[in-house]
Amino acid sequence: MTGNKKRFRLTMLGLLCGGLLLVGIGAGVTFAEVSSFSYAGEKLLDQVQAQSKSFEVPLKEGWERLYISSYGLELSETARIEISEDMEPGSVRIDLDYQTAGPRVSYSWEEGDNEAYMNLYWANREELSLLLACKDQLLTDIQDRKISDYIAVKMTEAVITVNPADAERVVLE
Repeated sequence: MTGNKKRFRLTMLGLLCGGLLLVGIGAGVTFAEVSSFSYAGEKLLDQVQAQSKSFEVPLKEGWERLYISSYGLELSETARIEISEDMEPGSVRIDLDYQTAGPRVSYSWEEGDNEAYMNLYWANREELSLLLACKDQLLTDIQDRKISDYIAVKMTEAVITVNPADAERVVLE
């Protein structure tokens, strides 16, 4: 009876050591594989589509300024104010061109006594489709042994058009 217990313990010890050896080999191979990956920088998802949006907003006479800001749209890099005689005084036209894998541009509006604030932001996020697009892109890149920072939305151009009489009243933040 004691011989069977000793043999059982030695068998279990052998299985434990063999299991630890296999885990060590697996960890080493995994580390070697992951170490061979490269960083590919920022990359737009393959499923992005070009979109555009245009809208006009009023510029009331009592306002000294209309402040246009953004949350996540990065307007400071892509936006410009154009002055055009074709624009009606008292109105502002905003033309946006962007690439997206789901989110759309929207805006909120807040009026004060002598100024107004317009905030542009990404809205209507379709989280599941965005997650699946990122998953597909990640799996494709893993096969190519590279990883990127994946970008689902990118503002390519933002043009704010105003009449020359209103040019000083519109401010990009």
